[in-house]
Amino acid sequence: MFRSLVFTALTTPDALSAANDELANAADRAAIMMTIRRLTDALRRGNAPLAYGLLSDEFRDEMGSAKRFVASMRQGSRALCEARFSEFDALSAVNGLLVQELILTGIDGTESTGYFLMERGYGSEWKIGSCIIEASKSIH
Repeated sequence: MFRSLVFTALTTPDALSAANDELANAADRAAIMMTIRRLTDALRRGNAPLAYGLLSDEFRDEMGSAKRFVASMRQGSRALCEARFSEFDALSAVNGLLVQELILTGIDGTESTGYFLMERGYGSEWKIGSCIIEASKSIH
C-alpha cells in the first residue's frame, strides 16, 4: 500500500522555476541522494525508526507507524529492500515537484526504477514524500 506519485500539484510557472532552481543546487542534489541512500540502508538493516523518520510528515501520517511502513516496503517494494546494486539516475522537476530516480538491480539481474518524490522538511532537510518502484527490464 503506497501513495502514488502525484504530479499534478504545483503547476504554476513560479513553482516550476523554483524546482528548476533546486535542480541547479549541487548541495541539494547530494542531500537528496543521501536521504534516499539512508532509507535503503535502513530498510536493508531493518531499522524501521530511521527509515520512517526520513519520510515527510504527510507520508508518515499515511503509513501510520514505522513498523507498518517497513512491512509495506518489504511486501510491495522488495526491489528497493533487496537490490544488489543501485545507481542514481535523473533528478527531474515534474510539475514543480522534484523526483529522484534510482536504478535498482536485483541479484537475478532484474532491473527496476524507484521514483522518489522529494520534499523539503524542517530546517531545509530533504524528506521522502512518496516513492514508487517500477519493474524495468532484465539485463541478462
